[in-house]
Amino acid sequence: MILQLLVVLCGFGAVVFAAGAGNNWRRWLSLGSGFLVAIAWSRTGRPLDPMWVGGIVAVAAIYQLVRPPRPLLMAASSGLLASVWGVILHEQGVPLAAAITIAVASPISSAWLAGQRSDFAPRALFEEALLMLLCLAVVVAMAPGVYEGWESAVALNVVPESNRRAVPTWVLLVNTAAVALGGLVSLWKRRQTC
Repeated sequence: MILQLLVVLCGFGAVVFAAGAGNNWRRWLSLGSGFLVAIAWSRTGRPLDPMWVGGIVAVAAIYQLVRPPRPLLMAASSGLLASVWGVILHEQGVPLAAAITIAVASPISSAWLAGQRSDFAPRALFEEALLMLLCLAVVVAMAPGVYEGWESAVALNVVPESNRRAVPTWVLLVNTAAVALGGLVSLWKRRQTC
């Protein structure tokens, strides 16, 4: 589960940061250098720690939200996340050529479209995406610790297996309904403003 969260964070973050970077040769160079740095890191054989990746993305998102935009930082962050995304996809069984194509094409198309069309990623939408990215990064950074704590609590639990109770169905239904209604309200509000 943590690996899937990391994949979503890397894919979403690469596209969001690339949209904020825009279309400029220095930004393309920064995106490429970020990509190469992460590829070099993956070649060392050290595993990627989701807590570090989530923490770095959270710091970069906060910085972009509270400070004036730094397109080169966003481009480098996009390249780093795209590279991590490609490495994880390849480790999960996607052929190397397909993993690199997916990981590179998404942020490049996002940056190119943001540079070509001003209505592709307006400032308000970009800030909302950064806020969502921040929330996801915090979840990814915290998930390994929470998971480890959960496993140790289960190991210390002396209640027999037959007496354990699963999460009630109504809790799952209420949570699903809340998420679905939140999405519908967001779409409704967006259509009213257009």
